[in-house]
Amino acid sequence: MPVAGEDFTFRSITDEEFAHFFTVGERAFGTQISQQDVERERGVFELDRTTGIFSGDTLVGTGGIFSLEMSVPGSLAPVAGVTFVTVSPTHRRRGLLTELMRRQLQGLHEAGREPVAALWASESAIYRRFGYGTASCFHEIRIDREGCAFDPLVVKNLPSLDYRLEPARDVVDELARIHDAGLVVRPGDFRRDERWWTYRLSQGESRPGSGWTAPLAVLATIPGSDVGRGYALYRTKAAFTDLLPTGEVEILEIVGDSAEVRLALWRQVLDLDLMHSWRAWVAVDDPLHVALADPRRARPRLSDNLWVRVVDVGRALTARRYALDIDMVLSVHDDFCPWNTGHWHLIGGPDGAECRRTDKAADIELPAWALGAVYLGSGSLYALARAGNVVEQSKGALARAAAAFTWPVAAFCPMVF
Repeated sequence: MPVAGEDFTFRSITDEEFAHFFTVGERAFGTQISQQDVERERGVFELDRTTGIFSGDTLVGTGGIFSLEMSVPGSLAPVAGVTFVTVSPTHRRRGLLTELMRRQLQGLHEAGREPVAALWASESAIYRRFGYGTASCFHEIRIDREGCAFDPLVVKNLPSLDYRLEPARDVVDELARIHDAGLVVRPGDFRRDERWWTYRLSQGESRPGSGWTAPLAVLATIPGSDVGRGYALYRTKAAFTDLLPTGEVEILEIVGDSAEVRLALWRQVLDLDLMHSWRAWVAVDDPLHVALADPRRARPRLSDNLWVRVVDVGRALTARRYALDIDMVLSVHDDFCPWNTGHWHLIGGPDGAECRRTDKAADIELPAWALGAVYLGSGSLYALARAGNVVEQSKGALARAAAAFTWPVAAFCPMVF
C-alpha cells in the first residue's frame, strides 16, 4: 500500500523472522536486548497477530496484539492487548504509525473478536488521536525503612494467617488460583495462562551479576488449612554500606481476597530483615496508602496505566456492568473508526447491560477516546466535561452517567504487556 509516496507491505511475521522483528522494535524503543529477552517475548507473542511493516525486504515497523481476557467493571471480557508498536527512526513521519493503528482497529472490528483494545503507552501524546483514552493510573512508591511503620489500629486489626515463603516458580499453580479468584474484582488485570505466568516471573529476573534474587512468593493461608487467601510476589537485592544493611526490595504484586489480607502481606514484606528500601507499583486505592503511619514517606508518584480504545461501542458497553442503573442515549464521535459514530442507547446496571444503535435524541455527546477513558470505571466524565470533551444535552444526564460509569474499585494493571 502506498504511504507517503512509497510502497510498503504490512504482514504478519514468521517464527524465523521473530528475532529480527524483536530487535528492530527494541531499537526503536532505544533499549538493550539479549537472547534471553527474545526468548521471553517469543513465549507470549502470537505470530498471526503480529504486523511487520516492510519497505521492500527491510523491516521498518512493528506491531502486535495479545488475546487477553481482562477484568472490566463487574465482568470479564475479551480485550485486544496492543503491544510493540514501533516505527524505525529512518521511516518516521510517513504515516506508517497511523496506517498500522487503522489496520489493527479495522481488523478487530471485522473479526468481531474483541470489542475493546488496551495498551501501555510509551509516550502519552501518541494515542488519543487514535481513539485511546487514559483508563487507569497507578502510584509508584518508594519507602525507606523509617517509613514502613503501620498505624497501630491497622496493626491491631490485621488477620491471623499462616505464611509460607517459596520460590515463585515452584508455586505457580497456587499463585494462579489466588489471582484468578479475585480477577473480576479489580478492572484492568487479565487472566494469565502458563505462558503469561512464565512471562510474569521472568520480568522479575535479572541478568547474571545484577545481585537480584529470582522472584519469591509469600503465600498467606487460613491457619490450620491450605486455603490460599493471598500472595506477595517480590525479589530482593542484598547490600551493605559501612557494615550497615542497605538491601532493596522490589514488590511485583500483592494479591489477596480482602484488603485486610493484602495489608497483612504488606506487613510481612515490609518487615524483611537486612532491607532498607522498598519499591512497587500499586493501585491508587491500595489500602497501603491509608495503613502507613506516615503515608507521605511512601513518596507516591502518579502515572498513567492502561489506555483503552472502544473498538465496537455496542458490544463494548454491553460487556461491562454499571454501578447504578442507567438508561441513556450517547452520541459518539469517532473519525478514526467511523462505524462507531452515531447514537447509542445504553440500558444497564449492576447485573448486566445492553447497548444498541438508536435514532433517539442524545443525552450526552463525547468522542471515542473519552469513552475509552471511562470504560474501566476510573475515569471521570465530570473532569472530561469540565475540559469541554463531554457535552450534556439533557439536564441531569451528566451526573447520572458519571455515577453509573464509575466503579468502586480503581482500575489497575500490575503487569506491562
